[in-house]
Amino acid sequence: MATTYDVISTQTLGTAIADIYFTSIPQTYTDLVLVVSSNTSAFTQTGFRVNSDNASNYSWTELYGTGAATATYRTASNSYARVNNYGTPDTTGRDVMIANFMNYSNTTTYKTIMNRYNNAGGGAPGSGAAVNLWRSTSAITSINFLTTSGANFAVGSTFTLYGIKAA
Repeated sequence: MATTYDVISTQTLGTAIADIYFTSIPQTYTDLVLVVSSNTSAFTQTGFRVNSDNASNYSWTELYGTGAATATYRTASNSYARVNNYGTPDTTGRDVMIANFMNYSNTTTYKTIMNRYNNAGGGAPGSGAAVNLWRSTSAITSINFLTTSGANFAVGSTFTLYGIKAA
């Protein structure tokens, strides 16, 4: 990674769990980047919650392709931010995802989270991108990366949160 990136936290799973938490995120960076490489115990979609907010404050637009078809999906008033529809992790296909949490410490604007993902194997292979909006002006101090079905992330899955330094 470029020298403008600082590792805030890395988690490599030694036990299968369904929720990954990054807490006490310092407010000294301009943006955050989350990089995930994961398998799960069953086919599942993944998402984010910030600051333990599970109210209907998230909206997203997603573009994805499966190799055979392309599609878009859009929704509002959800209890989590969306990572992926196709290209989801499962027992046989490894999902790689990069999410950018832009201007995360600003307390005057809603927060935008953009992510890209790919899983070439598994039960629902595909690639895509999503843009999420968290309708809150609070600074992001914690991130919960989760499976939407309750399936566990597999042992060996990695989750790294980076802070981007101001130039």
